[in-house]
Amino acid sequence: MLSGSHRSLERAAATRLAPRLSAVGDGTGCARDILGRAARPPSRPFRAARGAGWPAPNWSALGNDARLDGKTVERYVRLLEQLYLVRRVPAWSGNQTQRLVSTPKLHFVDSGLLATTLNLATAQLALDRSPLGSALESFVFGELAKATAVADDELMMSHYRDKDQVEVDFVIENGAGLVLRIEVKASSSVQASDFRGLRRLKDRVGSRFAQGIVLYDGKHVLPFGEKLSAAPISVLWAE
Repeated sequence: MLSGSHRSLERAAATRLAPRLSAVGDGTGCARDILGRAARPPSRPFRAARGAGWPAPNWSALGNDARLDGKTVERYVRLLEQLYLVRRVPAWSGNQTQRLVSTPKLHFVDSGLLATTLNLATAQLALDRSPLGSALESFVFGELAKATAVADDELMMSHYRDKDQVEVDFVIENGAGLVLRIEVKASSSVQASDFRGLRRLKDRVGSRFAQGIVLYDGKHVLPFGEKLSAAPISVLWAE
């Protein structure tokens, strides 16, 4: 993860990722249906955007630690987007916007680039795992972005956040409206409370909810109720 997520498109193809995700949970194959049809810029822009996973466009907040004004940060982020180094993930609306936050999030396309920007190292994380969250989320984003890009169906990836600050990292929706939700946790264990956002969305979308998965830094697939499961992050690349 710290060295980056760039692999060949063939390795990341949705037809290989989707069977692994669809094997998680109740065995309905809904994730398979959704996914399986399936010159370096200046350093200051990187410092400005290293809050990947943060809501945008709060440019002033992003620029605080880089000592840049908001307009400069916005220009830098747009530059990184044009270079395909940073990508905005839109907010999911579900046609029910009255209680939802519509702000997109920023993600580095490659987690290795973010890890370098944050000066993360394996030895450091062995002592303190707290900085791992944003890099891990960007790593999962990179894997999912590649999978959705080569899927046969047109897929939309977004994130969910409501005005109660309940969040889900990734929402993947196909043309039929079936919804796959993925939450990322840097922890080696999972609690029922980690499914708060997934349960909120399950209640909101009803029968369109295909599956909710918490990806975590553990070893076992664990059930947490109907259409809700925890799975190791390694399912993204396991053979």
